[in-house]
Amino acid sequence: MNWRNVTKAVLLLAALLLFFGVVWDIDLASFERRLKATGFWAPILFSLLMIAGILFSPIPTSPLTLMSPKLFGLWGGLTVTLISATVGAAIAFLIARKLGERFFVRFPQYRRVQHLLPRDATAFAIFLLRLPPSPTFDLVSYLAGLTGIPIWQFMLATFLGMIPVTATLCFLGSVAPAVWLVPALAALVLFWVVRLARKRRINE
Repeated sequence: MNWRNVTKAVLLLAALLLFFGVVWDIDLASFERRLKATGFWAPILFSLLMIAGILFSPIPTSPLTLMSPKLFGLWGGLTVTLISATVGAAIAFLIARKLGERFFVRFPQYRRVQHLLPRDATAFAIFLLRLPPSPTFDLVSYLAGLTGIPIWQFMLATFLGMIPVTATLCFLGSVAPAVWLVPALAALVLFWVVRLARKRRINE
Protein backbone atom coordinates (compact mmCIF):
# COMPACT_ATOMS: atom_id res chain seq x y z
CA MET A 1 0.00 0.00 0.00
CA ASN A 2 1.38 3.39 -1.03
CA TRP A 3 1.07 5.52 2.11
CA ARG A 4 2.09 8.67 0.22
CA ASN A 5 -1.00 8.36 -1.97
CA VAL A 6 -3.11 7.63 1.10
CA THR A 7 -1.83 10.79 2.76
CA LYS A 8 -2.65 12.84 -0.35
CA ALA A 9 -6.14 11.34 -0.44
CA VAL A 10 -6.71 12.23 3.22
CA LEU A 11 -5.54 15.83 2.69
CA LEU A 12 -7.70 16.20 -0.43
CA LEU A 13 -10.74 14.79 1.35
CA ALA A 14 -10.18 17.10 4.30
CA ALA A 15 -9.92 20.13 1.99
CA LEU A 16 -13.12 19.23 0.15
CA LEU A 17 -15.02 18.59 3.33
CA LEU A 18 -13.75 21.82 4.82
CA PHE A 19 -15.42 23.58 1.90
CA PHE A 20 -18.66 21.64 2.09
CA GLY A 21 -18.55 21.79 5.88
CA VAL A 22 -19.68 25.40 5.75
CA VAL A 23 -22.96 24.33 4.16
CA TRP A 24 -23.17 21.36 6.50
CA ASP A 25 -22.69 23.66 9.48
CA ILE A 26 -25.62 25.81 8.36
CA ASP A 27 -27.83 22.77 7.83
CA LEU A 28 -26.75 21.35 11.18
CA ALA A 29 -27.72 24.56 12.96
CA SER A 30 -31.15 24.40 11.30
CA PHE A 31 -31.54 20.78 12.33
CA GLU A 32 -30.54 21.62 15.90
CA ARG A 33 -33.19 24.36 16.10
CA ARG A 34 -35.89 22.03 14.79
CA LEU A 35 -34.91 19.30 17.21
CA LYS A 36 -34.80 21.69 20.17
CA ALA A 37 -38.26 22.95 19.19
CA THR A 38 -39.69 19.49 19.91
CA GLY A 39 -39.01 20.07 23.63
CA PHE A 40 -39.66 16.89 25.62
CA TRP A 41 -39.34 14.76 22.48
CA ALA A 42 -35.83 16.01 21.61
CA PRO A 43 -33.84 13.34 23.52
CA ILE A 44 -36.25 10.64 22.32
CA LEU A 45 -35.92 11.65 18.67
CA PHE A 46 -32.16 11.99 19.10
CA SER A 47 -31.97 8.48 20.56
CA LEU A 48 -34.06 7.03 17.73
CA LEU A 49 -31.73 8.62 15.17
CA MET A 50 -28.69 7.25 16.99
CA ILE A 51 -30.19 3.75 17.13
CA ALA A 52 -31.08 3.90 13.42
CA GLY A 53 -27.52 4.95 12.61
CA ILE A 54 -26.17 1.92 14.45
CA LEU A 55 -28.59 -0.57 12.91
CA PHE A 56 -28.08 0.73 9.36
CA SER A 57 -24.39 1.34 8.65
CA PRO A 58 -24.79 3.94 5.86
CA ILE A 59 -26.23 6.36 8.46
CA PRO A 60 -23.37 8.06 10.35
CA THR A 61 -23.69 8.57 14.11
CA SER A 62 -20.60 10.71 14.80
CA PRO A 63 -22.31 13.96 13.69
CA LEU A 64 -25.07 13.23 16.21
CA THR A 65 -22.49 12.73 18.94
CA LEU A 66 -20.86 16.04 18.05
CA MET A 67 -24.26 17.73 18.09
CA SER A 68 -25.42 16.29 21.42
CA PRO A 69 -23.72 18.82 23.75
CA LYS A 70 -25.29 21.69 21.82
CA LEU A 71 -28.70 20.13 22.41
CA PHE A 72 -28.43 18.76 25.94
CA GLY A 73 -25.24 20.22 27.41
CA LEU A 74 -21.92 18.40 27.76
CA TRP A 75 -22.93 15.88 30.42
CA GLY A 76 -26.47 15.51 29.14
CA GLY A 77 -25.23 14.92 25.59
CA LEU A 78 -22.68 12.38 26.81
CA THR A 79 -25.32 10.50 28.81
CA VAL A 80 -27.94 10.44 26.05
CA THR A 81 -25.38 9.38 23.45
CA LEU A 82 -23.92 6.56 25.55
CA ILE A 83 -27.32 5.15 26.51
CA SER A 84 -28.86 5.35 23.02
CA ALA A 85 -25.74 3.91 21.37
CA THR A 86 -25.68 1.03 23.85
CA VAL A 87 -29.37 0.33 23.21
CA GLY A 88 -28.78 0.40 19.45
CA ALA A 89 -25.84 -1.98 19.80
CA ALA A 90 -27.96 -4.31 21.96
CA ILE A 91 -30.73 -4.38 19.34
CA ALA A 92 -28.20 -5.27 16.63
CA PHE A 93 -26.81 -7.96 18.97
CA LEU A 94 -30.27 -9.47 19.49
CA ILE A 95 -31.10 -9.36 15.77
CA ALA A 96 -27.94 -11.32 14.97
CA ARG A 97 -28.57 -13.81 17.77
CA LYS A 98 -32.14 -14.35 16.55
CA LEU A 99 -31.16 -14.82 12.89
CA GLY A 100 -28.09 -16.93 13.60
CA GLU A 101 -24.94 -17.42 11.59
CA ARG A 102 -26.75 -19.47 8.93
CA PHE A 103 -28.47 -16.26 7.83
CA PHE A 104 -25.27 -14.21 7.54
CA VAL A 105 -23.17 -16.79 5.65
CA ARG A 106 -25.39 -16.19 2.61
CA PHE A 107 -23.72 -12.83 2.10
CA PRO A 108 -20.15 -12.64 0.73
CA GLN A 109 -19.54 -9.52 2.85
CA TYR A 110 -19.90 -11.59 6.01
CA ARG A 111 -16.79 -13.64 5.32
CA ARG A 112 -14.82 -10.44 4.84
CA VAL A 113 -15.68 -9.08 8.28
CA GLN A 114 -16.10 -12.17 10.46
CA HIS A 115 -12.42 -12.04 11.43
CA LEU A 116 -13.13 -8.87 13.42
CA LEU A 117 -14.65 -10.92 16.23
CA PRO A 118 -13.91 -14.65 16.64
CA ARG A 119 -16.68 -16.94 17.87
CA ASP A 120 -14.82 -17.44 21.19
CA ALA A 121 -14.42 -13.70 21.82
CA THR A 122 -14.80 -12.39 25.36
CA ALA A 123 -16.49 -9.29 26.76
CA PHE A 124 -13.02 -7.81 27.26
CA ALA A 125 -12.43 -8.13 23.51
CA ILE A 126 -15.64 -6.17 22.92
CA PHE A 127 -14.42 -3.52 25.35
CA LEU A 128 -11.11 -3.17 23.48
CA LEU A 129 -12.85 -2.91 20.12
CA ARG A 130 -15.04 -0.08 21.43
CA LEU A 131 -12.13 2.05 22.66
CA PRO A 132 -10.86 3.52 19.35
CA PRO A 133 -13.10 5.46 16.95
CA SER A 134 -13.97 2.92 14.27
CA PRO A 135 -16.39 2.63 11.34
CA THR A 136 -17.02 -1.01 12.32
CA PHE A 137 -19.14 -0.24 15.40
CA ASP A 138 -22.30 -1.75 13.92
CA LEU A 139 -20.45 -4.77 12.51
CA VAL A 140 -19.00 -5.61 15.91
CA SER A 141 -22.49 -5.43 17.43
CA TYR A 142 -23.91 -7.87 14.89
CA LEU A 143 -20.91 -10.20 15.10
CA ALA A 144 -21.10 -10.23 18.90
CA GLY A 145 -24.62 -11.63 18.61
CA LEU A 146 -23.14 -14.70 16.96
CA THR A 147 -20.86 -15.42 19.90
CA GLY A 148 -21.73 -16.91 23.27
CA ILE A 149 -21.31 -13.62 25.17
CA PRO A 150 -24.29 -12.87 27.47
CA ILE A 151 -26.06 -9.71 26.39
CA TRP A 152 -25.53 -7.96 29.74
CA GLN A 153 -21.76 -8.44 29.41
CA PHE A 154 -21.90 -7.15 25.85
CA MET A 155 -23.85 -4.05 26.87
CA LEU A 156 -21.56 -3.32 29.81
CA ALA A 157 -18.42 -3.73 27.68
CA THR A 158 -19.93 -1.55 24.96
CA PHE A 159 -20.99 1.19 27.36
CA LEU A 160 -17.65 1.35 29.17
CA GLY A 161 -15.59 1.03 26.00
CA MET A 162 -17.41 3.91 24.30
CA ILE A 163 -16.81 6.39 27.12
CA PRO A 164 -13.35 7.72 26.05
CA VAL A 165 -14.12 8.41 22.38
CA THR A 166 -17.69 9.57 23.07
CA ALA A 167 -16.53 11.96 25.78
CA THR A 168 -13.87 13.32 23.43
CA LEU A 169 -16.35 13.91 20.61
CA CYS A 170 -18.85 15.52 22.97
CA PHE A 171 -16.18 17.85 24.31
CA LEU A 172 -15.06 18.79 20.79
CA GLY A 173 -18.67 19.33 19.78
CA SER A 174 -19.14 21.71 22.68
CA VAL A 175 -16.11 23.92 21.96
CA ALA A 176 -15.24 23.67 18.26
CA PRO A 177 -17.15 24.99 15.22
CA ALA A 178 -18.70 22.16 13.22
CA VAL A 179 -16.97 23.39 10.07
CA TRP A 180 -13.63 22.25 11.50
CA LEU A 181 -14.97 18.99 12.86
CA VAL A 182 -16.20 17.66 9.51
CA PRO A 183 -12.80 17.23 7.80
CA ALA A 184 -11.16 16.06 11.02
CA LEU A 185 -13.83 13.41 11.52
CA ALA A 186 -13.66 12.28 7.90
CA ALA A 187 -9.88 11.98 8.04
CA LEU A 188 -10.15 9.93 11.23
CA VAL A 189 -12.66 7.54 9.70
CA LEU A 190 -10.57 7.19 6.53
CA PHE A 191 -7.54 6.40 8.68
CA TRP A 192 -9.34 3.52 10.35
CA VAL A 193 -10.69 2.21 7.04
CA VAL A 194 -7.15 2.12 5.64
CA ARG A 195 -5.86 0.52 8.83
CA LEU A 196 -8.47 -2.24 8.68
CA ALA A 197 -7.80 -2.81 4.98
CA ARG A 198 -4.08 -3.09 5.62
CA LYS A 199 -4.64 -5.51 8.51
CA ARG A 200 -6.89 -7.65 6.36
CA ARG A 201 -4.29 -7.71 3.57
CA ILE A 202 -1.63 -8.85 6.04
CA ASN A 203 -3.89 -11.58 7.41
CA GLU A 204 -4.59 -12.86 3.90
